[in-house]
Amino acid sequence: MYRAPSSSSGASGFLMLIFLLWGAFYLAGCADTPVDPGFDDTLPPVETVDEAELELAIDPDLVEAAIQDVEATVGLSASAAEAYVEIQRAQGLFADAQIAYTSGDYPQVLSLATQARSALGTAVLIGRGDGAVVEMVERVKLVRDQLAAGDTDDFDDPAGLQAALDDLIADAEADLARGDAVGAAERSVLAGQRTDRSRDRAGDGSRDRARDGRRDRSRDRERDHTRRPDRDGHGEDGARFAVARALQAVSIAERLLEGQDLTEQQEHMLEAAQRLTEKAQEALDVGHFRQAVMLGNRAVVTALRAVLARDVDEAEVRTIIEVAEANIEAAKAALEANPDEFLRAVLNRAIHAFELGLRKIDDGDFKGVGLVWQAAVSAGVVAG
Repeated sequence: MYRAPSSSSGASGFLMLIFLLWGAFYLAGCADTPVDPGFDDTLPPVETVDEAELELAIDPDLVEAAIQDVEATVGLSASAAEAYVEIQRAQGLFADAQIAYTSGDYPQVLSLATQARSALGTAVLIGRGDGAVVEMVERVKLVRDQLAAGDTDDFDDPAGLQAALDDLIADAEADLARGDAVGAAERSVLAGQRTDRSRDRAGDGSRDRARDGRRDRSRDRERDHTRRPDRDGHGEDGARFAVARALQAVSIAERLLEGQDLTEQQEHMLEAAQRLTEKAQEALDVGHFRQAVMLGNRAVVTALRAVLARDVDEAEVRTIIEVAEANIEAAKAALEANPDEFLRAVLNRAIHAFELGLRKIDDGDFKGVGLVWQAAVSAGVVAG
């Protein structure tokens, strides 16, 4: 069980204890105690600590999804061994952030998490070069465009997330312009975590979950062996659906790209989508349902980026539309034969996204392609 840091619990209690102790020493007339208690000026009042950022640093699933995404991106590149040294360093830094959180040093938690994300960015740069970092930023743009186009049902506080992604994209592009690829990658990793958290809190009642930043190892072992519902409220059905979407997205991407002369980045992105899908399946198999959902969602976006990693012409956009249309019709037929309330809701949302995407495309807005893609993937799962 994890507990989101709260100003009414861990942080405030810790700082209140410090203030009470200092006050007691002062009132007791300790001669060596200065008027200024001498706290580090970098320690902000607890109310200024961003609880969401703390969660990104210490939540094991949010951390692991970011790490596995980078592992999928690096893959078996020529420089993979050197890149994996940086990935291991990131794991150590996130572990240190957990320790700092337990001790109540929240500014240190945030600092260590930033360092960990920078290490992950360095791993991508070492393993795949500047082009892969650019692709990381482009993937963030796809999610931002999905939100901007109005497909927001999967997200908690979509307006807030969109604003955050806008800022991170602008900063990442500025980093790239001045040659700071690691900085751009670090911001992209952070954007991915924020997106995972937003999706997570929007589904399965997880926004009401408690988090304490610690893993119950006995429950992990029990869950791994019995495949019971995930401790954080995500059921197996939801995870299976997320993995099925990832499989469908990779399948569609492979069909669309078959026989084409792919760019190096397209090949890398398709391979990364395949690896993310495999990792999502592995997480599902051992009962890590929440993690499976995060990795499955990342695979869907990565597969789309594999298709869009070079300029897509009107004919290719039409092909994506045709795939979505065919999948929607097949899904309708499948539900007529075997009605299912959950899948019906999925199809209705897919149809809405498809129609919204078509309107965007007709208006010359390229953001519509992402909506059509999402519709094609979801409808394909419903169609079976």
